[in-house]
Amino acid sequence: MLFRMFVPTMKNLARRPATRRYPYEPYVPRAGARGKIVIDYAKCNFCLLCDRRCPTHAILVDRPGKVWQIDRLRCIQCGRCVEVCPKSCLAMDNRYPTPVAAAEARIAIERHEPAVSGAIPAAGGEASAGGSLPAAPKAEKPDAPGSEPKDPSGA
Repeated sequence: MLFRMFVPTMKNLARRPATRRYPYEPYVPRAGARGKIVIDYAKCNFCLLCDRRCPTHAILVDRPGKVWQIDRLRCIQCGRCVEVCPKSCLAMDNRYPTPVAAAEARIAIERHEPAVSGAIPAAGGEASAGGSLPAAPKAEKPDAPGSEPKDPSGA
């Protein structure tokens, strides 16, 4: 039993580490790697094709109001919206800001100061790629046990 564990241990000691030494060897995304969706508003004609093709309905396009929004928590980064866009105004960007820059932007938003360039604001602020969808309405609290249910008509 002990000999069976000794052989893999010796093999692993002779190999390079399986993980990257992050601060010293930064992550470089591979070509074709998916990332967040970004939009070029100057090219967009608000045709609604990306809204219709999104399998999770993460994209909301309002043609009369000229509004394009994405809910980043719903987006599965499949790239269908990028493929179907006739104006090529959507793209996948796999570069993300450093956590320090994002934290500085969040602090700047709370203080109402200009954000650090290149940083993405926290949720609730205006994001670099269209913001996020409006929050869902809050559900009412259920009636307490043993109390009578409320009359929805208000009478």
